[in-house]
Amino acid sequence: MTSAGSIITGAAGDRAFTVTAWESVEALERALSKGHSMAKQDFRTGDLSSGVWTSVCKPEHINSLWYRCLSCYQPNDLTNNTETCANCGSPLHRRPAYW
Repeated sequence: MTSAGSIITGAAGDRAFTVTAWESVEALERALSKGHSMAKQDFRTGDLSSGVWTSVCKPEHINSLWYRCLSCYQPNDLTNNTETCANCGSPLHRRPAYW
């Protein structure tokens, strides 16, 4: 079973970070199974890192999702699952996931 999500990692000097985004809480929980348990064990028993901070964040406010029409190049607000361009009436691509 796969978990649909996205991941970004980066570092600044000796500080590294990982940010993930998931389609659902269930997908997050599936992702935190075996691999996450192994990383926690490595942190507790080895020298994986000098410190960690973990959290799950929920958005307080999500702005409109704007997507450009490929026919007339005008932006469209896809917040309400719009299927056609408000400017030229051309079909719009399927609304992408927020992550």
